[in-house]
Amino acid sequence: MRGDAPANGPERVLLAGFLDHLRASLETSAHGLTDEQLHRRHPDVRISMGSLLSHLAFQEDYWFGHVWAGRPPSEPWRSGDWGSADDLDWRLAGELDGAQLRELWSEAVERARDEQESGDLDDATPRPVAGAPVSRRWVMLHMIEEYARHCGHADVLRAALDDVVLADRWRHPA
Repeated sequence: MRGDAPANGPERVLLAGFLDHLRASLETSAHGLTDEQLHRRHPDVRISMGSLLSHLAFQEDYWFGHVWAGRPPSEPWRSGDWGSADDLDWRLAGELDGAQLRELWSEAVERARDEQESGDLDDATPRPVAGAPVSRRWVMLHMIEEYARHCGHADVLRAALDDVVLADRWRHPA
C-alpha cells in the first residue's frame, strides 16, 4: 500500500496521492487486529474497525464505480439487503471475518484506482448526485473527505483496542 502523499506534481497525481495516503492510514489502523478486535465496537459509538472497512469498500465502489464510471454496483452491494435500520455497508462487517473484510476493501480500492484513471477531472460523471451533475474532481475530493473523517474514527478505535497511537507508527515504522 502506498504511504506518503506526494509533495508536488499535477493535480490528478496530488489528489490520487492524498487519497492513497488516507487509504494507507486506514490499512495501518486495521493492520494486525484479530477478527474479534475488528468486530469490537467502541462502547460510545456503534462502529467497529471492521465496519469502517466495509463502509469504505462500499464508498469506493459507489463513488468510483457507479458515479464516476457509470457501472452498476458490484456485489455484495448490488443484491444486498438495504432494507434494515442499519445500512448494508455498516451491517455487513458483522457477517464477514477479518480476512474477508480486508479483501472486500482492498478489491474495492483496486477497482477504484483503475476507474479513477479514466476521464478528465473536469468531466461530469455519468451519474448525477442528488439530481445534479458533478465533476470527477468533486468525486475525488469527496472521497478524500470521506477517508479523512473515517481515518479519525479509525485512530480512536485503534487506540481504544490496544493503545496504539498511529501517529507514532507513521513516524517510527516497525
